[in-house]
Amino acid sequence: MATNVVIITGSSGGIGAALVEEFFGAGYQIVGLDKSLPGTSDAPMLAEVRVDLFQYSNCGNYRLGINKQILAVLPKEMTSLTIINNAATQILAPMQLLSQDHINQSLGVNAVAPFFLVQSLIEILKQYRGVVINVGSIHAKLTKKNFLAYSSSKACLDAITRAMAIELASDGIRVNGVSPAAIKTDMLVEGLSHTIGALNNLEKYHPTNSIGTPAELAGFIRLIAEGVKIFATGSIFEFSGGITHRLHDPE
Repeated sequence: MATNVVIITGSSGGIGAALVEEFFGAGYQIVGLDKSLPGTSDAPMLAEVRVDLFQYSNCGNYRLGINKQILAVLPKEMTSLTIINNAATQILAPMQLLSQDHINQSLGVNAVAPFFLVQSLIEILKQYRGVVINVGSIHAKLTKKNFLAYSSSKACLDAITRAMAIELASDGIRVNGVSPAAIKTDMLVEGLSHTIGALNNLEKYHPTNSIGTPAELAGFIRLIAEGVKIFATGSIFEFSGGITHRLHDPE
């Protein structure tokens, strides 16, 4: 029986796991791509492909092998196909300490791999008038010290999103991006746990007095995947708790 299918990169991380749960709950068949997999591929609605996205971005033969694995687990009959490029690496360091490997890894995982994944599935996306959602970051436009590698790679992903949308719109393929601010993943909470009051201060810094949760972001992404029609393509949808609109002038 034909079904809705979603391919999710970074499916084992905090946001990725929330995306899997969100789309699983909506009846989608899921193909999860990640370097580390939880070993749940025996679930009837979840297929998993182990992939190193940095190697995927750099090595044509490796990429070809992974693409064959993805095609092998896609159902023969589908109602729709959605690709969510969610996986990311965040390398934080002063620019003086950034190496070529740091820059290559940031761009490779965060921007180049999403491009090649969509490129490899263009014909199937055309067939089903598919949807692509690239998960970017507030850091593509607003950033701070030590985030050069990460912010530049996410700005590149936004540019790829817009360019893909122009190239693929005539085939009925929608390509949009989501730009989240702070999301309350286990990794974020752990990173802030060493400073007393840091998480609470971060929440208060947002106009909503809160930061987003993985489940909220996953629901927002599914809304874009299902509810936004073809005229909205090439858009970068903010998910920022209003922080992108707050001035920081002295009061």
